[in-house]
Amino acid sequence: MYHNVIFDSPGPEGQILNPDLKTLKLLIKYGQASYWAGGSGESMLTNNNSGTELVFYRHKELGYHFLFDGGNNNLWRSKGVVDIQGDAVVYIGGNPFTIPKYLFIDDMEDACEIIEEFIHNGKEPPKVIDWISENKLKLIEKNMAEW
Repeated sequence: MYHNVIFDSPGPEGQILNPDLKTLKLLIKYGQASYWAGGSGESMLTNNNSGTELVFYRHKELGYHFLFDGGNNNLWRSKGVVDIQGDAVVYIGGNPFTIPKYLFIDDMEDACEIIEEFIHNGKEPPKVIDWISENKLKLIEKNMAEW
């Protein structure tokens, strides 16, 4: 059993202390687009044991984008299929926010494993997928803009 984990839901339930993992997995796999677009449009798990956060956004066609915040400017973004070009738009607080498409995870099983590993460990980005540091991503985007 895990303790001290908070799920900030986009749905009407708001914050849930120590959410049921099975329920979270069902929401990840089968939650309707309207559920994930509710509230601010973003969801977050906070692991108070490790002091880390896992923020995630759902795009109805591309899957999930994850942002691991380890504190002290230690930010990591999920890395999906690298050869997908362009940006996707998600809405946060009603405002459009663009995220490169290659940062989305389309495999729902992987998304569930990311959630589970974060809840149980939370000290580092879950090892289920590859991650890219925010600093490296900014450097890549800068180089692409100059190219």
